[in-house]
Amino acid sequence: MQDQQAELSMIAQEAGHGMIMVDRQCHVLWMNREAERLLGWSEAELVGKNLHETIHLTPEGQPVHAGLCPTLNALETGERHGTDRDSMVGRNGQRLVFSTRVTPFGPAENRKAVVAFADVSTHVALQQELAVQAQTDVLTGTLNRRSIVQNLQAALDDPTQTPCVLALDIDFFKKVNDTHGHQTGDQVLIHFCRTIETMLRKGDLLGRMGGEEFLVVANTPSLTDAMGLAERIRASIASTPCPCSPDTPIAITTSVGVAQPRVGETMEQLLERADEALYRAKHAGRNRVMMAGAAIA
Repeated sequence: MQDQQAELSMIAQEAGHGMIMVDRQCHVLWMNREAERLLGWSEAELVGKNLHETIHLTPEGQPVHAGLCPTLNALETGERHGTDRDSMVGRNGQRLVFSTRVTPFGPAENRKAVVAFADVSTHVALQQELAVQAQTDVLTGTLNRRSIVQNLQAALDDPTQTPCVLALDIDFFKKVNDTHGHQTGDQVLIHFCRTIETMLRKGDLLGRMGGEEFLVVANTPSLTDAMGLAERIRASIASTPCPCSPDTPIAITTSVGVAQPRVGETMEQLLERADEALYRAKHAGRNRVMMAGAAIA
Protein backbone atom coordinates (compact mmCIF):
# COMPACT_ATOMS: atom_id res chain seq x y z
CA MET A 1 0.00 0.00 0.00
CA GLN A 2 2.83 2.40 0.85
CA ASP A 3 4.56 1.59 -2.44
CA GLN A 4 1.34 2.25 -4.37
CA GLN A 5 0.83 5.53 -2.56
CA ALA A 6 4.40 6.55 -3.36
CA GLU A 7 3.90 5.69 -7.02
CA LEU A 8 0.65 7.65 -7.19
CA SER A 9 2.28 10.61 -5.46
CA MET A 10 5.15 10.55 -7.96
CA ILE A 11 2.73 10.40 -10.90
CA ALA A 12 0.76 13.33 -9.52
CA GLN A 13 3.91 15.37 -8.99
CA GLU A 14 5.24 14.69 -12.47
CA ALA A 15 1.94 15.21 -14.27
CA GLY A 16 1.90 17.97 -16.85
CA HIS A 17 -1.36 19.28 -15.40
CA GLY A 18 -1.93 21.09 -12.15
CA MET A 19 -3.72 18.78 -9.72
CA ILE A 20 -5.54 19.62 -6.48
CA MET A 21 -7.54 17.25 -4.28
CA VAL A 22 -10.42 18.66 -2.21
CA ASP A 23 -12.74 17.17 0.40
CA ARG A 24 -16.55 17.29 0.49
CA GLN A 25 -16.46 20.87 1.80
CA CYS A 26 -14.06 21.88 -1.00
CA HIS A 27 -11.11 22.24 1.37
CA VAL A 28 -7.71 21.56 -0.20
CA LEU A 29 -6.13 18.27 0.85
CA TRP A 30 -3.04 18.38 -1.40
CA MET A 31 -1.73 19.86 -4.62
CA ASN A 32 1.11 18.99 -6.96
CA ARG A 33 4.08 21.12 -7.98
CA GLU A 34 2.51 22.11 -11.32
CA ALA A 35 -0.53 23.48 -9.46
CA GLU A 36 1.81 25.48 -7.26
CA ARG A 37 3.57 26.86 -10.33
CA LEU A 38 0.38 27.76 -12.18
CA LEU A 39 -1.42 29.41 -9.26
CA GLY A 40 1.54 30.84 -7.36
CA TRP A 41 0.53 29.33 -4.01
CA SER A 42 2.50 26.71 -2.17
CA GLU A 43 0.77 23.57 -0.98
CA ALA A 44 1.34 24.64 2.62
CA GLU A 45 -0.52 27.90 1.96
CA LEU A 46 -3.59 26.27 0.41
CA VAL A 47 -4.07 23.06 2.40
CA GLY A 48 -7.15 23.44 4.57
CA LYS A 49 -8.47 26.46 2.68
CA ASN A 50 -11.68 26.44 0.67
CA LEU A 51 -10.55 26.13 -2.94
CA HIS A 52 -13.62 27.81 -4.42
CA GLU A 53 -13.35 30.84 -2.12
CA THR A 54 -9.63 31.11 -2.85
CA ILE A 55 -9.39 30.78 -6.64
CA HIS A 56 -12.92 31.37 -7.95
CA LEU A 57 -13.85 34.56 -6.10
CA THR A 58 -12.37 38.04 -6.30
CA PRO A 59 -11.34 39.78 -3.07
CA GLU A 60 -14.75 41.49 -3.28
CA GLY A 61 -16.48 38.08 -3.35
CA GLN A 62 -17.52 38.15 -7.01
CA PRO A 63 -17.20 34.90 -9.03
CA VAL A 64 -14.67 35.00 -11.86
CA HIS A 65 -16.27 32.22 -13.91
CA ALA A 66 -19.59 31.97 -15.68
CA GLY A 67 -22.20 29.67 -14.20
CA LEU A 68 -21.69 27.17 -11.41
CA CYS A 69 -18.29 26.48 -9.90
CA PRO A 70 -17.12 23.30 -11.65
CA THR A 71 -15.59 21.92 -8.45
CA LEU A 72 -18.63 22.57 -6.27
CA ASN A 73 -20.86 21.16 -8.99
CA ALA A 74 -18.87 17.93 -9.19
CA LEU A 75 -18.83 17.54 -5.40
CA GLU A 76 -22.59 18.06 -5.25
CA THR A 77 -23.64 15.83 -8.15
CA GLY A 78 -20.91 13.20 -8.06
CA GLU A 79 -20.51 13.66 -11.81
CA ARG A 80 -17.33 14.53 -13.65
CA HIS A 81 -17.31 18.12 -14.78
CA GLY A 82 -15.08 19.80 -17.33
CA THR A 83 -14.70 23.12 -19.08
CA ASP A 84 -12.21 24.37 -21.65
CA ARG A 85 -12.19 27.88 -20.21
CA ASP A 86 -12.32 28.24 -16.45
CA SER A 87 -11.12 31.49 -14.87
CA MET A 88 -9.16 31.33 -11.64
CA VAL A 89 -7.43 33.90 -9.46
CA GLY A 90 -3.72 33.40 -8.83
CA ARG A 91 -1.89 34.31 -5.64
CA ASN A 92 -0.94 37.71 -7.11
CA GLY A 93 -4.59 38.50 -7.85
CA GLN A 94 -4.22 38.01 -11.61
CA ARG A 95 -7.02 36.24 -13.47
CA LEU A 96 -5.84 33.09 -15.19
CA VAL A 97 -7.57 30.90 -17.76
CA PHE A 98 -7.38 27.11 -17.54
CA SER A 99 -8.83 24.03 -19.12
CA THR A 100 -10.29 22.19 -16.12
CA ARG A 101 -11.50 18.67 -15.38
CA VAL A 102 -12.99 17.82 -11.98
CA THR A 103 -13.31 14.12 -11.11
CA PRO A 104 -15.30 13.27 -7.94
CA PHE A 105 -14.96 9.95 -6.12
CA GLY A 106 -16.19 8.23 -2.97
CA PRO A 107 -19.60 8.06 -1.28
CA ALA A 108 -21.74 11.20 -1.22
CA GLU A 109 -21.26 11.91 2.49
CA ASN A 110 -17.47 11.73 2.21
CA ARG A 111 -16.97 12.62 -1.43
CA LYS A 112 -13.69 14.04 -2.62
CA ALA A 113 -12.59 15.36 -5.99
CA VAL A 114 -9.42 15.85 -7.99
CA VAL A 115 -9.21 19.08 -9.95
CA ALA A 116 -6.86 18.81 -12.93
CA PHE A 117 -6.14 21.96 -14.93
CA ALA A 118 -3.83 23.19 -17.67
CA ASP A 119 -2.89 26.73 -18.70
CA VAL A 120 -4.69 27.79 -21.90
CA SER A 121 -4.17 31.55 -21.54
CA THR A 122 -1.79 31.63 -24.51
CA HIS A 123 -4.34 29.80 -26.64
CA VAL A 124 -7.12 32.14 -25.51
CA ALA A 125 -4.95 35.19 -26.21
CA LEU A 126 -4.19 33.83 -29.68
CA GLN A 127 -7.89 33.29 -30.36
CA GLN A 128 -8.64 36.84 -29.26
CA GLU A 129 -5.83 38.19 -31.45
CA LEU A 130 -7.09 36.25 -34.46
CA ALA A 131 -10.61 37.54 -33.82
CA VAL A 132 -9.31 41.12 -33.77
CA GLN A 133 -7.30 40.52 -36.94
CA ALA A 134 -10.39 39.14 -38.68
CA GLN A 135 -12.20 42.41 -37.98
CA THR A 136 -9.35 44.86 -38.52
CA ASP A 137 -7.74 46.47 -41.54
CA VAL A 138 -4.08 45.47 -41.38
CA LEU A 139 -2.64 48.82 -42.47
CA THR A 140 -4.78 51.38 -40.66
CA GLY A 141 -5.99 49.42 -37.65
CA THR A 142 -9.57 50.50 -38.35
CA LEU A 143 -12.42 48.05 -38.84
CA ASN A 144 -12.22 46.28 -42.19
CA ARG A 145 -15.00 46.43 -44.76
CA ARG A 146 -16.81 43.30 -43.58
CA SER A 147 -16.73 44.35 -39.93
CA ILE A 148 -17.87 47.95 -40.41
CA VAL A 149 -20.70 46.78 -42.66
CA GLN A 150 -21.74 44.14 -40.10
CA ASN A 151 -21.71 46.77 -37.34
CA LEU A 152 -23.81 49.11 -39.47
CA GLN A 153 -26.35 46.38 -40.22
CA ALA A 154 -26.56 45.48 -36.54
CA ALA A 155 -27.19 49.13 -35.67
CA LEU A 156 -29.89 49.41 -38.33
CA ASP A 157 -31.54 46.24 -37.02
CA ASP A 158 -31.61 47.65 -33.48
CA PRO A 159 -34.86 49.61 -32.97
CA THR A 160 -33.14 51.76 -30.33
CA GLN A 161 -30.53 53.03 -32.81
CA THR A 162 -30.76 55.23 -35.91
CA PRO A 163 -27.17 55.78 -37.03
CA CYS A 164 -26.16 58.17 -39.77
CA VAL A 165 -23.30 57.27 -42.10
CA LEU A 166 -20.41 59.31 -43.45
CA ALA A 167 -18.72 58.14 -46.66
CA LEU A 168 -15.24 59.65 -46.96
CA ASP A 169 -12.24 59.42 -49.21
CA ILE A 170 -8.94 61.26 -49.60
CA ASP A 171 -8.93 63.81 -52.39
CA PHE A 172 -6.36 63.21 -55.15
CA PHE A 173 -4.90 60.23 -53.30
CA LYS A 174 -3.62 58.69 -56.55
CA LYS A 175 -1.45 61.78 -57.01
CA VAL A 176 0.10 61.18 -53.57
CA ASN A 177 1.05 57.63 -54.55
CA ASP A 178 2.31 58.67 -57.98
CA THR A 179 4.39 61.55 -56.61
CA HIS A 180 5.70 60.18 -53.33
CA GLY A 181 5.37 56.41 -53.67
CA HIS A 182 3.12 53.82 -52.06
CA GLN A 183 5.01 53.74 -48.76
CA THR A 184 4.28 57.42 -48.26
CA GLY A 185 0.74 56.76 -49.43
CA ASP A 186 0.41 54.21 -46.63
CA GLN A 187 1.61 56.79 -44.10
CA VAL A 188 -1.00 59.22 -45.39
CA LEU A 189 -3.75 56.61 -44.96
CA ILE A 190 -2.67 55.93 -41.39
CA HIS A 191 -2.46 59.66 -40.60
CA PHE A 192 -5.90 60.16 -42.12
CA CYS A 193 -7.42 57.52 -39.84
CA ARG A 194 -5.67 58.72 -36.69
CA THR A 195 -6.91 62.25 -37.34
CA ILE A 196 -10.49 61.08 -37.84
CA GLU A 197 -10.36 58.95 -34.68
CA THR A 198 -9.65 62.07 -32.61
CA MET A 199 -12.97 63.48 -33.85
CA LEU A 200 -15.14 60.45 -33.09
CA ARG A 201 -17.47 60.28 -30.12
CA LYS A 202 -18.46 57.34 -27.95
CA GLY A 203 -20.21 54.77 -30.09
CA ASP A 204 -18.94 56.14 -33.43
CA LEU A 205 -17.16 53.59 -35.63
CA LEU A 206 -14.58 53.98 -38.41
CA GLY A 207 -13.90 51.37 -41.08
CA ARG A 208 -11.94 51.11 -44.30
CA MET A 209 -14.12 50.20 -47.26
CA GLY A 210 -11.14 49.80 -49.58
CA GLY A 211 -8.28 51.88 -50.98
CA GLU A 212 -8.67 55.46 -49.73
CA GLU A 213 -12.41 55.05 -49.07
CA PHE A 214 -13.69 54.97 -45.49
CA LEU A 215 -17.00 54.84 -43.65
CA VAL A 216 -17.99 56.36 -40.33
CA VAL A 217 -21.06 54.96 -38.60
CA ALA A 218 -22.10 57.93 -36.48
CA ASN A 219 -23.92 57.08 -33.27
CA THR A 220 -26.62 59.72 -33.75
CA PRO A 221 -30.12 59.86 -35.23
CA SER A 222 -29.67 63.56 -36.04
CA LEU A 223 -28.66 64.45 -39.58
CA THR A 224 -27.62 67.89 -38.36
CA ASP A 225 -25.35 66.33 -35.76
CA ALA A 226 -23.85 63.96 -38.35
CA MET A 227 -23.23 66.89 -40.72
CA GLY A 228 -21.48 68.72 -37.90
CA LEU A 229 -19.25 65.72 -37.25
CA ALA A 230 -18.45 65.46 -40.96
CA GLU A 231 -17.52 69.14 -41.14
CA ARG A 232 -15.25 68.85 -38.08
CA ILE A 233 -13.52 65.87 -39.66
CA ARG A 234 -13.12 67.73 -42.98
CA ALA A 235 -11.66 70.81 -41.28
CA SER A 236 -9.29 68.77 -39.12
CA ILE A 237 -7.97 66.81 -42.10
CA ALA A 238 -7.44 70.00 -44.10
CA SER A 239 -5.56 71.71 -41.27
CA THR A 240 -3.36 68.75 -40.28
CA PRO A 241 -0.77 67.84 -42.93
CA CYS A 242 0.68 64.34 -42.79
CA PRO A 243 4.18 64.51 -41.26
CA CYS A 244 5.59 61.88 -43.62
CA SER A 245 9.00 63.48 -43.17
CA PRO A 246 10.17 66.60 -41.28
CA ASP A 247 10.99 68.38 -44.53
CA THR A 248 7.96 67.43 -46.64
CA PRO A 249 4.65 67.36 -44.77
CA ILE A 250 1.90 66.41 -47.19
CA ALA A 251 -1.32 68.40 -47.10
CA ILE A 252 -4.45 66.39 -47.83
CA THR A 253 -8.17 67.03 -47.88
CA THR A 254 -11.23 64.84 -47.75
CA SER A 255 -14.67 64.85 -49.31
CA VAL A 256 -17.61 63.53 -47.30
CA GLY A 257 -21.10 62.32 -48.13
CA VAL A 258 -23.60 62.09 -45.25
CA ALA A 259 -26.79 60.04 -45.26
CA GLN A 260 -29.54 59.40 -42.71
CA PRO A 261 -31.54 56.15 -42.86
CA ARG A 262 -35.02 56.35 -44.36
CA VAL A 263 -37.96 54.22 -43.28
CA GLY A 264 -37.96 50.91 -45.15
CA GLU A 265 -34.53 51.55 -46.65
CA THR A 266 -31.98 48.74 -46.85
CA MET A 267 -28.40 49.14 -45.74
CA GLU A 268 -27.26 48.90 -49.36
CA GLN A 269 -29.57 51.75 -50.33
CA LEU A 270 -28.32 53.86 -47.43
CA LEU A 271 -24.69 53.33 -48.46
CA GLU A 272 -25.54 54.06 -52.07
CA ARG A 273 -27.04 57.42 -51.11
CA ALA A 274 -23.98 58.26 -48.98
CA ASP A 275 -21.69 57.36 -51.90
CA GLU A 276 -23.79 59.50 -54.24
CA ALA A 277 -23.41 62.46 -51.86
CA LEU A 278 -19.65 61.83 -51.71
CA TYR A 279 -19.48 61.82 -55.51
CA ARG A 280 -21.29 65.15 -55.62
CA ALA A 281 -18.90 66.61 -53.04
CA LYS A 282 -15.97 65.64 -55.24
CA HIS A 283 -17.69 66.87 -58.39
CA ALA A 284 -18.35 70.21 -56.67
CA GLY A 285 -14.65 70.81 -56.05
CA ARG A 286 -13.65 68.41 -53.26
CA ASN A 287 -12.74 69.27 -49.65
CA ARG A 288 -16.40 69.66 -48.73
CA VAL A 289 -19.34 67.88 -47.10
CA MET A 290 -22.52 67.01 -48.95
CA MET A 291 -25.81 65.76 -47.55
CA ALA A 292 -27.51 62.93 -49.39
CA GLY A 293 -30.26 64.39 -51.53
CA ALA A 294 -28.93 67.95 -51.42
CA ALA A 295 -28.36 69.83 -54.67
CA ILE A 296 -24.86 70.66 -55.89
CA ALA A 297 -23.97 74.24 -55.04
